[in-house]
This record gives sequence, structure tokens and C-alpha cells, in this order.
Amino acid sequence: MLLTVGAVVALVAALVLLFAWYSTTSDFEHRVNAEVVKVLENATGGRVEIRALHFHLWHLAVDVEGLVIHGLEGPGEAPYLSVDKVEAQVKIVSFFSHITGSGLSSYVNLNSLTVEHPQFHLIVNQDGTTNQPVPKHPRTSTTPVMDTLLDLKAGEVVLANGLALVNDHAIPFDVAARDVAAEVHYIPASDRYGATVDLEDLRTKLKQEPEARSVLHLEAEVGRDAAEVTHFSFASGENSHLEATASLTHFAK
Repeated sequence: MLLTVGAVVALVAALVLLFAWYSTTSDFEHRVNAEVVKVLENATGGRVEIRALHFHLWHLAVDVEGLVIHGLEGPGEAPYLSVDKVEAQVKIVSFFSHITGSGLSSYVNLNSLTVEHPQFHLIVNQDGTTNQPVPKHPRTSTTPVMDTLLDLKAGEVVLANGLALVNDHAIPFDVAARDVAAEVHYIPASDRYGATVDLEDLRTKLKQEPEARSVLHLEAEVGRDAAEVTHFSFASGENSHLEATASLTHFAK
């Protein structure tokens, strides 16, 4: 019996070491890179490029370099999204949820997520059209009315040296938050994106303004020519608190 248990343990250890070695090879990184590109293209509807992807088994960490998502912008224009580097440290529950069928792309549980130099580029034309891509992945169930693109829970999220570009208006920003929960879904019936966001210990810095620390809860829907905030709660400091709802239509005209 002891010999059998020892043999099983030795076999498992050998398999783990073999996979650890294989995870450092270019073949493994190429296969994972292709799978990540496929998942992102199905989820966003845009054309995705990744310059390099590195997986660190012992730290349960993934580094993605040169992430670009092209929307409906024309040739020579800045892409819908570009990121210099993404560093993610995951919890092992993400692996088990994937192999049990819930899917890594539908539920991501992270210890930390750092995004370096993200650049968001939104083009709003006079006729209301934008460069925002539309998800193209097929729905696997007939019961949901929404396609979930992201269900994220993370201990810490950092967006460093970011830039939001809306037509010709550039807004530099830095954002960091702890205990982050975010869910984003696409609503085919109304061609809108719905989102729910909870940010604890939110730290923001816009342009040359001093850093602000806040707590935020947001529920919203955004379309190509309309946006609606169904619930917004924001607290900053000891005495500042804001609750609001809002809607905006035909903003592209």
C-alpha cells in the first residue's frame, strides 16, 4: 500500500514538474496566446493582437505584452484599446472553475491585476456610429437574455499611466482600487453594454489634480447613442457622499 501511494505521489510530482517545464516553452506560450486571442475576439467582436504572453506556474501569474483590440476605426487610426502590459496573478479556483465547466472567460478570480499604459480610443461620428466593436461569440443557451463578457473579482486593480481619447479629446488618468468587483454584459436586444461595478478604496488621479480616495458603486447601460446610469453611489472623505441616476440620449449628434 505504501509503495502504491508513493508511486502515485511520485507520478503526480513528475507530471507537475513536466508541465512546469512545458509552461516555459515557446510552444506552450504560442498555444495559450492563440486561445486568449480567440476568447477576446469572440467576446469583444474586435480584431485582437498580443505581442507576447508569459505564464509563471509557481506564482500563478500571467504577463501579457502588447495587447491591442481593433474596433471599427479606419486604417491608420488609433485602435479601440491598446495596453503596453497586463500583469495578472490568479487564484487556483479559476483553473478548477474552467475544468468543471463554468469557464475561465465567464468568471475570473484574481489576487491582483495591473494594467500599464492603457489607451482607450472612442470615435463618435455625426451619424451616431462609433468604432465600438460588437461581440460575435455564439450563445450556448437560449435562456439568458444577456451575454456576460466579464465577471471579475480582484483584491487589487491598478491602471497606470492611462489615456482616454474621445475623438480629439485626450484625458490622462491613473486608477487603483482594492476589493474590486465588476460585471460587464452585452444586451443584444438593445445593442447596449450593461455593467455593475463596486470599487473599495478607490484612488484616482486625473491630469495634474491631487490623488483622491473614494468608494464607488455603479450600475449602468451604454449604447452607441445613449447611456443610462440606473444607480450611482460615490463617497469621498468623511463628509462627501453622492447618490444619483442619469440618462443621456442622442449624444453623438
